[in-house]
Amino acid sequence: MEGAIKTEYEALQRRLQALLKVLEVHTEPSTSPMVASKVQGIREFIQSELNTLAKSSNKNQHGRLLTAQVDEERFVGCCRRIQEYMDRLSLDTSLSTWRLEDQNAKDRMSSWVRLLPSSPSAWYNSSAGRDLNRRECTSGTRVDVLANLLAWANGSSKDTVYWLNGMAGTGKTTIAYSANGSSKDTVYWLNGMAGTGKTTIAYSVCTELADRHKLGASFFCSRLREECGDVNRIIPSIAYQLAQFSASFQLALSAVMEKDQDAHHKVLNEQFETLIRKPLLAALATQPLTSHQMVVVIDALDECKNKESTRDILDVLLVKSADLPIKFVVSSRPEPQIRDQMKDDRIKSKLVLHELHTGNVHADIETYIREELKPMEPSPTELQFQALVKKAGILFIYAATAVRYVGFDNFQSDPEDRLRIILAGSESQEDGENEEIDDLYITVLDAALGNLRLRKVERDTMRQVLHTVVCARDPLTVSGLSELLQIHNTGRVRAVLRPLWSVLHVVGGSELVTTLHASFPDFMFNRARSRAYHCESDTHNRILAEHCLERIKRALPPFNICGLESSYLPDDKVPNIRKRVADTISSDLLYACRYWSDHVETGQCASTQAIRVREFLSTRLLLWMEVLNLTKHMRTGVMCMKRVVGWCSLLNGDEELVELSNDALRFVDTFTSNPVSQATTHIYLSMLTFWPISGPIAKHYSQFAHGPIQAEGTALDQRQPAYLATWKFTGAIDSMAVSKDGRLIALGIERDVLVADSSSGQVVLGPLDGHSDSISTLMFSPDHTRIFAGLFDRDDETATIIAWDTRTGHTVIGPLQLDGHTNSITCLTLSPDCTCIATGCYDLTVRVWDAENGKVLCCLKTDGTGGVLDFAFSPNSKFIAAGMDEALQVWNSQTGETTLGPLRTEKVDMIAFSPDSSRIIHAQRYNNTVHMRDAQNGQLIHELNLGNQINGIGYSPDGRHIVTGHYQSIQVWVAQNGEMTLGPLVGHTNWVCAITFSPDGSRIMSACNDGLVCTWDPQQHNLAPNSVIMRISDILLTGFSPDGQHFVSGSESGSLHIWDSHTGAMTAGPITPHTTEIIGINLLNDRVVSGFEDGMITVYNAMSGEVLHSFTVAPGYDIRHIAFSSNGDLIATVSYIDSSPEINLWDAQTGTKVLGPLTVVKSNISTSQIVVWDVSDGRNLFGSLDGHTSYVYSVSHSPNNALIASGSDDKTIIVWDAYTGSKHSYHIRFT
Repeated sequence: MEGAIKTEYEALQRRLQALLKVLEVHTEPSTSPMVASKVQGIREFIQSELNTLAKSSNKNQHGRLLTAQVDEERFVGCCRRIQEYMDRLSLDTSLSTWRLEDQNAKDRMSSWVRLLPSSPSAWYNSSAGRDLNRRECTSGTRVDVLANLLAWANGSSKDTVYWLNGMAGTGKTTIAYSANGSSKDTVYWLNGMAGTGKTTIAYSVCTELADRHKLGASFFCSRLREECGDVNRIIPSIAYQLAQFSASFQLALSAVMEKDQDAHHKVLNEQFETLIRKPLLAALATQPLTSHQMVVVIDALDECKNKESTRDILDVLLVKSADLPIKFVVSSRPEPQIRDQMKDDRIKSKLVLHELHTGNVHADIETYIREELKPMEPSPTELQFQALVKKAGILFIYAATAVRYVGFDNFQSDPEDRLRIILAGSESQEDGENEEIDDLYITVLDAALGNLRLRKVERDTMRQVLHTVVCARDPLTVSGLSELLQIHNTGRVRAVLRPLWSVLHVVGGSELVTTLHASFPDFMFNRARSRAYHCESDTHNRILAEHCLERIKRALPPFNICGLESSYLPDDKVPNIRKRVADTISSDLLYACRYWSDHVETGQCASTQAIRVREFLSTRLLLWMEVLNLTKHMRTGVMCMKRVVGWCSLLNGDEELVELSNDALRFVDTFTSNPVSQATTHIYLSMLTFWPISGPIAKHYSQFAHGPIQAEGTALDQRQPAYLATWKFTGAIDSMAVSKDGRLIALGIERDVLVADSSSGQVVLGPLDGHSDSISTLMFSPDHTRIFAGLFDRDDETATIIAWDTRTGHTVIGPLQLDGHTNSITCLTLSPDCTCIATGCYDLTVRVWDAENGKVLCCLKTDGTGGVLDFAFSPNSKFIAAGMDEALQVWNSQTGETTLGPLRTEKVDMIAFSPDSSRIIHAQRYNNTVHMRDAQNGQLIHELNLGNQINGIGYSPDGRHIVTGHYQSIQVWVAQNGEMTLGPLVGHTNWVCAITFSPDGSRIMSACNDGLVCTWDPQQHNLAPNSVIMRISDILLTGFSPDGQHFVSGSESGSLHIWDSHTGAMTAGPITPHTTEIIGINLLNDRVVSGFEDGMITVYNAMSGEVLHSFTVAPGYDIRHIAFSSNGDLIATVSYIDSSPEINLWDAQTGTKVLGPLTVVKSNISTSQIVVWDVSDGRNLFGSLDGHTSYVYSVSHSPNNALIASGSDDKTIIVWDAYTGSKHSYHIRFT
């Protein structure tokens, strides 16, 4: 046994040693590391076993005998270990051989796959992506968009194409997501105009899908990289990336490529079939794929150079991917080639970025801007943040460009100034600020207008439509563009718009065409930025003005455009009026009517333009008013005519056109401001009928004044042409303010604040709450978004300030209590910038308060007496001028330092600054003098002696005129010389307590405690030749001559005037025979007789005013009425002796009494009875004529003396037979 074991030991040792020698060959340096490592491991194992065997064989015989059984077990164990090791080695060798074969196979497959152009720069996370500004969405933005996209990607439905489409630079955020769950819906279209943020969204989608191991491939197209802009590289690159994502796909692709090595050079249809479709279907057999395992993202497909190939690849994806286990997300602008393919019947899922909710987009942009500007020190203000968000609109690219510009050089290059430049807008643009946006717009326009396959006429039409869209004041529809530009083919307009869809948005079914963002018109109007595509604003606005005027000229019918049958119904009561208006007035006609003057004002001034404007004003003005009134845009008409008047005034020497435009403005303004505008038909029936016949409008349009009433006579020319409208409010008006844009009027009516439309007087807001005191002063903020009110009671020592939002009526400031005075407050006002409030008091101080928090800013002490009665801020808010009992003082409102005075003068309780702050006017209430002083040195410049008591003063916005408020009237004066240019304008029934010009100077608005607000045209008006303006309150008596050729007026001062009743010219007067009040006057054709309260009767020559003779009937003979007989021989007088009436007849030549007194029973005085006497003998002919039921106030003879007419307080006129005393057939009753 021992010998056998020894022999086995020795044999095993020899075999192992021989194996070691064999292995030594594979330990040379040339051996591969992997093989050398494995050989070294085998050698170490064998050497270990040899060492074990050597220990056993070296024992002596005695030792071997003792351990024979143990040695046998060791030998067996050694053999077993060696065998196990050799088995493992054999298996490892086999596996290594298999791996080698597999690697060789993979190498062979990779060699085929590597033949494909992989375009790594187009992969979403490639290193080139950083240079192309690819990045993820800022955290917290695009949340809904990404959620919907990823939900689609993770779904089980086979939604193949998802189009993210957005015009240049929009970045909108309302989700127009639709998915109908069709099993064939495997393409998702992410559609957005240029700059809407498609690439950033696509990048974020790729990142999310990659984290979930679902991103099969990505291809981000870009015109800036050749390999990223070649549509023929998309499918090969996708195939290459899918091969990296799926081994089974790689094997299948390799097999295909081995058979067709040039598959990627074929047309797109065959590329997809060979490189995508067949390998995917083959892979399903070895490793089944579910529809949600792989998603492919293709971004900015519109940036590929070959547009026809773009169309082809979309067709391939939509047609051939329906049954494949893969989804495609495709993002692009709405280019024609893409939009045509992505029709609703072909694409099931899409998200349109430029149709997302604007509020969501703004929120995302704000989040992005705040995050990106965090490193800026100091941080932008909240107002700057909001302004930047507003400028970005819906364009993420604008926001990104602005952020990069501000943050240049890691915010080390004066970021505050850069931000200021951005917010200042186009006026302060610097090189590079808009480079990225400009590049984007140029690319779109190159593709559209640079298309050489278009005919010149097509390019010209496209340019005309594009320039019209960017110059339009309001978006036009496709059909509107067609009609306005006289293209007369909507299909042609649609065709030229198609290539521009990336910068112009055509909205849904209405086909309203808009620009994507305000930056695009800015780009188009800047020649340096838009270069060959520049739109010359002056030129195209002139062209548009001509198109608009021509469109109005073509409107039919030219009269009563909506065919209104009745003049009795207001427009809103006409059946189906809205439908009739919509059917008759097209959008392009309405646009032309609303905006023609904008284009005239903005466009180049040409002689042809003046001709067209004249033609419009003289032939189409009333039709234009019809259109605006029926569409509720008459207020626009007023502004339109104001622009026209301003434009006409710049034309040298065309006084006729200036007069015509001014008359047209007055006509439009008067119509708009009055209730007559509720019925369009009354443009003709009322407005035109009663318009002054001497004016240009009446001359041009009198033939249209058809109606039941025809107005004639000089009254049409003698009325107050400055009067526009009167609006009645309930309560006494104490204060009034006009917004800076002239659209709103704020009224303080006792304890209420109302806001009214300045054109119609209609209350649009209020009463505004939050206060309980009387309103002292009102003012709009400079941006007209707030109304400030100051309130105080004159017996109190405190005042209150409060402000409301002009849109909502909500309180935005206060009420703030102003405490600090030690006596009753007398006046309160706001600074023009609404930052300060000033209060005056009997404690001889003016306190200035912060309007935001009510804190005292300074206390100004006066040197006058009797307390502060009134004060005013200068328009620049730098100074405060205060009036006192006998002094005037001016302070610097910032420092409190006295800059002028106190100047000793009469009582000052009305004070105002000129608009340039260089003059101060002041007056004493109910006095008749206005003083004008230099605001710097206090020097008296001149005094305006108005001859009428004053209750209010103010300046026109240009400082050229002063307006004054009086009892029942207002007047306008030249500021330099005190000459009255307008007035008295009478319209109120009491003292005018508030008066102001509109900010543009086109209106004067006056208010009174009678609740009336009157609006006036302050322009000078041409009255009838030689007409004389007299105060109505001065005139006591009037009378016409029997032949109707003249009339006479008698005034309170005792003077007489004789007028030509046809021309309005004064033919005689003033005649001042007496200093006492005229009691009665009567005009015969050639003579005038007047009676006075002291009993004097005077007869004048009606032509010359010469006194023919006069006589006094008796002392104390109180003449109340006087009249000539029809033949002029007799004068009849009614007088009172001891309160009893008597009638006497006098010889008109000598003054001798001929008959009388004829007495009347006192009980019959002022009753309903009429008495008739015979002048030959004084007999009562008929007793009394009974018929009236109340007082008879007026009796008159017919010219032929056959009839007598009487008027009574019972609202009737009765006509009597003068010979019989019986009632005639005429009996008129008034209601």
